[in-house]
Amino acid sequence: MRKHLLTAALLASAASAHAAPTEQVFNNMSHEMIECAVYYSIVVVAVTKANKTDTAHKYQQASDKALGLASKYGDAAGLKQETSVARYKMSAKAMRQQIGDDLSNISILMGEHHELCGAALENPEGRFEFWTRKLGVR
Repeated sequence: MRKHLLTAALLASAASAHAAPTEQVFNNMSHEMIECAVYYSIVVVAVTKANKTDTAHKYQQASDKALGLASKYGDAAGLKQETSVARYKMSAKAMRQQIGDDLSNISILMGEHHELCGAALENPEGRFEFWTRKLGVR
C-alpha cells in the first residue's frame, strides 16, 4: 500500500511538473501580447496627433487584438486579471520612459516592437511554438 501511495505521489508530481512549463509558455505569451498592446496604443496616439485617423484605427484594432490574446493566454496560465493590468501599466511606464514621454522618439519603440508584434499578431501559433521551443516544452 505504501509503495502505491509513493508511486501515486510521484506521478502527481510529474504531472504538475509537465503542466508548469506549458503555463510558462502561456504566461510569456500573455506578457508579450500585453507589451504589443501597449506599443500599439502608443502608436495610436502618435498617428492620431499626425491626423492619420485611418492608420490610428488600424493600430487600435491591433492593440485590441493583442489585449484579447493577452487575456486568453493569461487565463490559460492561471494569471489573475490584476496581474495583466499591472503588467500593462508597467509596460506603458517603461515605454514612455524609453521615448522620454516624447512621441517624436517613437522610432525607438518601433525598432524594438514593430516587427515582433506584427508577426505575433499575424501568427500567434508561431509565437507559441517559439516559446515552446525556447522553454523546452514538449
